[in-house]
Amino acid sequence: MDINNESNNVLWMAHVSHELKTPLNSIIGIISLLEETSLDQEQYEYVNIVKKSSNDLLLLVSHILDYAKLQSNKLILKKEKIRFRKVIDEICNNFSYKIKEKNVDFIIEYDENIPTYVNCDQLRIKQLLNNIISNSIKFTNFGSIKISIKLLKYFSKKISLEIKVTDTGIGIPNDKKKILFKPFHQCHRHGSSIGTGLGLSICKKICELMNGSLKITSSQNGTIVSCKLNLDAITDQNIEKKIDILNGKKILIIDNDPSKRLNLASILFEYKIKVLALNNIDNIYDYLKRDYHFDLIIINEKSFSNELTKIFKNMKYLLISNHNNNTIHSNNIQYIYKPIQEKKLVDILLSIFGKIICDISYKNFISNPSKFSIKDLDTNKKILIVDDVIDNQVVLFKLLEKFGYNNIDICNNGKESLNMIKKTNFDIIFLDIIMPIMDGKETMKEIEKYYINNQKNKPKICIMTANIMNEMYDINDYDHYIEKPIKIEVLKNILSTL
Repeated sequence: MDINNESNNVLWMAHVSHELKTPLNSIIGIISLLEETSLDQEQYEYVNIVKKSSNDLLLLVSHILDYAKLQSNKLILKKEKIRFRKVIDEICNNFSYKIKEKNVDFIIEYDENIPTYVNCDQLRIKQLLNNIISNSIKFTNFGSIKISIKLLKYFSKKISLEIKVTDTGIGIPNDKKKILFKPFHQCHRHGSSIGTGLGLSICKKICELMNGSLKITSSQNGTIVSCKLNLDAITDQNIEKKIDILNGKKILIIDNDPSKRLNLASILFEYKIKVLALNNIDNIYDYLKRDYHFDLIIINEKSFSNELTKIFKNMKYLLISNHNNNTIHSNNIQYIYKPIQEKKLVDILLSIFGKIICDISYKNFISNPSKFSIKDLDTNKKILIVDDVIDNQVVLFKLLEKFGYNNIDICNNGKESLNMIKKTNFDIIFLDIIMPIMDGKETMKEIEKYYINNQKNKPKICIMTANIMNEMYDINDYDHYIEKPIKIEVLKNILSTL
């Protein structure tokens, strides 16, 4: 293969990526399993170091391959229906623990006029924001990081969005601004950092592929990164956000920051909750004269006072806090921790109003069994793992065991799997793509032939590969797709639908 040819170069990089990610899959998988065991503090620190180093290496591999694809115009954006706010919440939630360590304020402002569903590439949106937010966290040691998502234009099923990340970090030196988007260059804003220097270059290209732009302004008072994206809106939303127990509830929000009040209120409005938002306690007296009744008060922990409990006797409170060191304890008080996301808020409201009981506290990572908890999961299903790498077999087998499955078989290639499905009716097959003797694509064709007259008993198939050039495969032929290294949350989501 001539690797000087751009197209062949991308294929070669994809192959290298696969070979690098195969051992990484085992390392990261075993780390996930280790985290679930009883570790002392020293062992936990060692595991954390290995975990961070493995994820850093994985990011380097992904960046290099993405850059090669961008240079050869091989990076193709997918169009998939996504709930945009949910994606933003998931991204921000991933940074909760890092934000806690830094002890900075993490603010999310979301424009309620943005359509609920849009067509865009979810993976690339996450890649874009993960890179920008992680940079902000890295170089912000005090103050705040604010993520603002604003609708700029909505016309003829097209929307123009601005995603702005503003931090109060140390800023970018003037002499480094000219190399911000230059590949393989780093600004070294604070000491030395490990990386390829490709992150912002890739982010810029992603914005351009979404018919948008990326702009960075910086001073000694902080940095603002502005991403403008043009996406397709889904006009036939057909959304029914009806939860009877929340419908018609009256909630009072007290916060002196108007953007935070608006963000909270916009979430509550979607669930038919009646909201009154005030900037301080003093403004409540006018409403009390009009005999206003509330079911819950949401207020910043720092603003909460005994005066409020005297005004509202037997009231339920939800206190907003930056950390999980609860200082006020009462049966009528619950906590929610920043950043506030829709799912987290709704789960807590359901808990407060008696629908479900949920654990809303942060847990540390040591021996956290909730990672492997899935409600109503049928663990009696028969599973077949088809993978030629023994270490990968062991990791997936152990992960499935943690979820409660105990009827699991393993084979080394597609040919062996065909012999096994003729003897056993499997419910789920985890099928690797790149294998000797018979690869995953050929195996899929043979499985389809075998079940052509018996589609009812055909097993669900989840393909697996460390080759992230997933556009090479026709995903529609499979029930699910999981990328190596396998992440517990991704596997959990797939198992919950099988």
